Amino acid sequence: MGIDRFGYAGKHVLVVGGATGMGGAAAAIAQDLGARVTVMDFAPVTLAGATAIPLDLRDRASIDAAID
Repeated sequence: MGIDRFGYAGKHVLVVGGATGMGGAAAAIAQDLGARVTVMDFAPVTLAGATAIPLDLRDRASIDAAID
């Protein structure tokens, strides 16, 4: 048993607000557990290996562009 039971190998995780703070920690943990990680955020994404998609939730056009 152990943390391997919670593995994300072969999974893709999307973390909205994952550039900093708790979202950043969640993105890093998911990546450590084997996930391919995409982060959507207004702040710059510094997590190595993560796909970054700029997103400003105050701007409808930014939301539409991020979803596309």
